[in-house]
Amino acid sequence: MVHPAIDILKDEIDASRARCLWDAACDAGFQDRPVWLHGDLKADNLIARDGVLRGVIDWGLSAVGDPAVDYAAAWTWVDPAARTAFRDRLELQDRAWVRASGWALYCAVIALSFYRGGKNEALCRQSRLTLSRLDLLR
Repeated sequence: MVHPAIDILKDEIDASRARCLWDAACDAGFQDRPVWLHGDLKADNLIARDGVLRGVIDWGLSAVGDPAVDYAAAWTWVDPAARTAFRDRLELQDRAWVRASGWALYCAVIALSFYRGGKNEALCRQSRLTLSRLDLLR
């Protein structure tokens, strides 16, 4: 599913680097105990007041599995200047960080390969931003 989406987007992304990132993320397989995850961490599902996160809503995609799904927010929603602080605060090891980048790639290429061409420009913009933050956008 991911490799075909990457191939569709070869006119917009560095497909070779994207495949390498995806393969590295898959190779960094999750071997810890599964945990509850949100599955859709994005700005409109977060409640903040006075610069402090106060709550998380819309748990419709919650599941039990690899928390790297939620750590992908480091590329999708967290300001790049705060990415290192995000990782440090969560004390993420290299394997989790690589899997998180893979999840960010997965979400971006699946959405962009399907929705580009005017079907959902807002989602395409967000997907391109994520791919840019992964240093994959041409």
